[in-house]
Amino acid sequence: MSLTGRAVKNILQAHPIDREDPMTWLRRLLIALGTPFRLLLQRLIAAWVEVRLIEPVPAELELDPDVPVLYVLPHPALTDSLLLASLTRRCGLPPSTGTTRIGTISLPTCLALPSPGRRLWKRRSRLEAPFLALIEQRRRDPDQEVQLLPVSIFWGRAPGKRFGFWKMLAADSWQTTGRLRRALSVLINGKNVELYFGAALTLGELLDDGQAVKTNRKTARLLRVHFRRMRSRVLGPDLSHRRTLIEGVASSPEVHRVITDLATRENISRDRLRRRALRYGREIASNMTYPVLRFMDGLLKRLWNRLYDGVDVQGLARVKSLAGDHTLVYVPCHRSHIDYLLLSYVLYREGLMPPHIAAGRNLDMPLIGPLLRRAGAFFLRSAAGSGHQRLAFIPVYIGYERIIENASYQRELRGGRKPKESPLALLKALRHLRQPFGRVAVNIGEPLGLSDYLDSEVRQWRRTLDEPQPPWFNAVIPRLGEELCRRINAAASLNPVNLVALVLLATPHHAIEVSLMNRQLALLTDLQRHGPGSPHASLPVGEPDDWIARVLSLDMIERRWHPLGDILVADDRRAGLLAWYRNNVLHLFALAGLTAFAFRHHGSHSLDSLETLLAPSWPSDWRCCRGWTLRNSSIPACSSTWWRASRHRDGSGSRTSG
Repeated sequence: MSLTGRAVKNILQAHPIDREDPMTWLRRLLIALGTPFRLLLQRLIAAWVEVRLIEPVPAELELDPDVPVLYVLPHPALTDSLLLASLTRRCGLPPSTGTTRIGTISLPTCLALPSPGRRLWKRRSRLEAPFLALIEQRRRDPDQEVQLLPVSIFWGRAPGKRFGFWKMLAADSWQTTGRLRRALSVLINGKNVELYFGAALTLGELLDDGQAVKTNRKTARLLRVHFRRMRSRVLGPDLSHRRTLIEGVASSPEVHRVITDLATRENISRDRLRRRALRYGREIASNMTYPVLRFMDGLLKRLWNRLYDGVDVQGLARVKSLAGDHTLVYVPCHRSHIDYLLLSYVLYREGLMPPHIAAGRNLDMPLIGPLLRRAGAFFLRSAAGSGHQRLAFIPVYIGYERIIENASYQRELRGGRKPKESPLALLKALRHLRQPFGRVAVNIGEPLGLSDYLDSEVRQWRRTLDEPQPPWFNAVIPRLGEELCRRINAAASLNPVNLVALVLLATPHHAIEVSLMNRQLALLTDLQRHGPGSPHASLPVGEPDDWIARVLSLDMIERRWHPLGDILVADDRRAGLLAWYRNNVLHLFALAGLTAFAFRHHGSHSLDSLETLLAPSWPSDWRCCRGWTLRNSSIPACSSTWWRASRHRDGSGSRTSG
């Protein structure tokens, strides 16, 4: 007998039609008939689909093993439930298939919030979330607890706008997904699936004194808010059509006021100025498209694998906690032309929406400009703009062991002009791709909420929101920029190249014994590890010997044999280049260097005299804003040890790197 026949026979034997309501019996029969199809589809999905990202990893889910778990999807989707069943079985999580009995209630282990969908007729009653019976039972019996675990599954990711044919085929977006589109998406995006678990909710923490129906709706509302924030984090905002957006900006009161002023002052027709505004809008507006994002993802993955030994990311959890309900403005330091490509790639691979990137018009070149525009770039003529949204600045430090613009940087140091960007220059740069470039670090600093910052800097700033340029604007903007720069620098990445540069360039002839370099590198990392530096700064992995070997492999220094011990040397060309890498992290050791210098002619200092001596060179507002002083740091002890170690080499300290 076939699988379907056995299932129907089991239903007839277990539930004769005369023992229960005909509709209930029919529903059981339809489920039995669909069981073989579900099993076949589940096996196909398990064989075809690859989950690229699971967050958090199942081992980090804080589930109570003694409390039943019900998985909750944002909307009914057969493919989502089948994929979840396969994943829970593979990862050792509580199974999501079948039913779970909680007290006297049996419910499907995988539930979905009701979706209104499209119907030919109007529903007679409001769709309700499936938790009402559980809530009523939990009120009667506190022991009947249950955990609701929200699960978001994305089959590919597309920004929230239309993409013609790809809109039907490709990826999850803000539009409702139909059955045909989901089936095609499984085929096309089966290797690009992301799954996100939310924090589990227990019914006990949701209960209040209200009616069970209201608690049921509150539970559904909390889950919908979670799912909406997750979609906003992963897919970005729900964007309007680009042309409509540009026309809306060109018709805004601010632009209309500027057009009126220019028409009066320069005697230019309003129609001409409006056409110019529309042209500027088309020039600066990005046109992010999902096919290009997927293309760039594959292209950049190959590029980074060829260029770098690895990309180290630190601090991204702080961004993910804000992404659901904040407009994020990433503020990276600028080291290389590939900064924004690297940042977009990291965010996309980590499950965050790639940002729209403000780029200079110099990059809006033929061939390259349109591609970058469809990957999210928009090109600026000047810095302008304002907004009243809940906004957070995200400082980003990007640290390279070797930048691809080394040759250009050295040419500019010798007085050469910076070459203009062009497709030909890009093709010339491709020949350097076979050279070693080491590793690259992307460190996220402490986010800065704009509202919180303005609350601390400007009293009653909200009363001036309607003014085009409030009186406090020009004074606050530079201070905001300085604070963001501090937070970027506080997330600096120490790597083998900049550590070796710090030591080697402090020697008189840019030469040092290998054994001495080892000790100095160990001292520098100890200073950063135990000193005030920054909790967001990162240290290299490995030991000083490994770091020296890496810098040698990057051809940044030279090792020369000597009978008393090998020497590390940097010629004038390499020394000029190393200075750039040293300067990127010099601020992390500024206080240590000043403290060490204070001991150059005096063997001891009290903390009071030391602070008095260093105060002119180390502003007190910086110490206060970082939350520490010499008194609560180990800098004096470490720096004096550093100085004594330096003096021990030749008895005079003339070769100190302090």
